[in-house]
Amino acid sequence: MASGDRGRVQGRQSRYASERHRDHVRVHSQPAPARHPAGKNFIVTHEPTFYNHFDDTKGLEDDPVYRYKQEFIRKNNLVLWRFHDHWHARKPDGIFVGFARTLGWEAFAMKGAPGASHSSFVMPPRPFAEVAREIRSRLNTRSMRLIGDPNTPISKVCTMGHELSGAVRLVRDFDLLLAPEVREWDSVEYLRDLAVAGGNKAAAILAHERVEEFGMEECATWLRTFVPEVPVEYIPSGEPFWGIPNNKGQARPSNRSRPGANGKSSNEDRRVIR
Repeated sequence: MASGDRGRVQGRQSRYASERHRDHVRVHSQPAPARHPAGKNFIVTHEPTFYNHFDDTKGLEDDPVYRYKQEFIRKNNLVLWRFHDHWHARKPDGIFVGFARTLGWEAFAMKGAPGASHSSFVMPPRPFAEVAREIRSRLNTRSMRLIGDPNTPISKVCTMGHELSGAVRLVRDFDLLLAPEVREWDSVEYLRDLAVAGGNKAAAILAHERVEEFGMEECATWLRTFVPEVPVEYIPSGEPFWGIPNNKGQARPSNRSRPGANGKSSNEDRRVIR
């Protein structure tokens, strides 16, 4: 099995996978006690339970959050199975099928594009601000951040990975990069410098959960096709971020300006889409 799945069972001993899973199966992107409904004890999760890729709990043994979560798992006889690499390896990638469906961009999905199927799109050109409003509405996100001129024409869109190398490679061929969980000190600065230098490119920085959660809804739908005897319920994790609006009901923009390509001050950092 691929490294991310490894058939790993968290919580009680693995015998519960055979003895207890007939009650209910719940599917979501991030496991958390606050989102556990009564009676659903087999959890298929896309991401780790204990905060790192391999669920290595060394050093967490005395941490109160870790102990609370472990006790919750034990008390409720939960079984957690991480379904990551295999779901991404599906053709087409199950995560991005759900993402494209939620955006309403299935018809725009590029065939033979770099990266996972349904993660790259080509569409009639529109201004960046218009595309950004659509993304914000369709994903129902409250934490999206934007880089680039609002009037930049957008036709080719790609979802990048978490590393700067992905941005450097993809930005040559795409107008807009959808960037989930990137590091601000490398990828964001590179994309901002590119925009300021007149690169005519744009980026939308999204929460990791807002990109992948809809793919786990797709997973629940898929599971129901071959395990009809077990109730399967998709339970969204929900976006973890929220913001404090200013007195105009907008997220407060930065007051800093930044030199533009012509050496003059740019108001780019103060733009807010409405």
